Amino acid sequence: NPLAYSYLSVLSKKYGLKFIIDFDDNVLQPSMNNPFFIKMAQNPKDMEVLHTIIKDAPYLTVTNSHLKKEYAKFRGSSKNIFVFDNYTNLETYKAPKHVEDDVITIGWQGGSNHLGDVELKSFYEALEYICDKYDNVKVSIVGLMKDSRLEKLPRFERIEGESDFYDWVEVWKKWIPKIDIGVCPLEDTEFNKSKSSIKVYSFWSAKVPVIASDVRPYKFLTPQTGFKARTKSDWILGLETLIKSRKERLKYGENGFEYLNKHCLIQNNYQKLKSVIEKVIDD
Repeated sequence: NPLAYSYLSVLSKKYGLKFIIDFDDNVLQPSMNNPFFIKMAQNPKDMEVLHTIIKDAPYLTVTNSHLKKEYAKFRGSSKNIFVFDNYTNLETYKAPKHVEDDVITIGWQGGSNHLGDVELKSFYEALEYICDKYDNVKVSIVGLMKDSRLEKLPRFERIEGESDFYDWVEVWKKWIPKIDIGVCPLEDTEFNKSKSSIKVYSFWSAKVPVIASDVRPYKFLTPQTGFKARTKSDWILGLETLIKSRKERLKYGENGFEYLNKHCLIQNNYQKLKSVIEKVIDD
């Protein structure tokens, strides 16, 4: 919003107000499925305004080092660009008890900007194979997405998401107890390289085991904490391992939850943001 940004800038110059603009996506290289990209393609001047803001903003925070490199390249300097990763909060993402039944439910969550991810060839074909082979497997997605190829799968459900964060968490709390396996497919694109690992965290918050694309945001997964997939065979191997063994599902869910508690909680990492704010104050 050019008016809001201009207002901030004037207050900054007149009264010494300091402000930070935060980004958790690479808006310089948006996905073709992203509603943001569609809007900007229809209104090129809006993109010009955004580019001006990115270059002009006195301080930026971003959610990973790759995103910092991209924005530094665009600004011509990495000065005053700070990395503060996405973290989670188990007080907010407090998962109800898992529902045990005879159905193995594979879960995915996200919005319409992830259409290319859920229709990733290796991932989708693996799901087709799994759903044909196992009558007790169901695919469930929650979020603001319609008309994906997933709807053609034999046992499929889509639950409407919410754009408001706290409303979304309430939807998540009702959905997550039924999920046995979490999947995080992600196309290997410039836009997605700047993504964070937050989808994995939300599954781990409920001790749900995860299979994720073998791309930069999920490179931190190890053979002890989850499965990484690049090919159809990789996806099938991970899915079948977890479908066939409740013991394996519990093991990977617990390992993920343990990693989350050690490394990914806001309560253990807020000092990093405090440090950024102190640097800005002292500048």
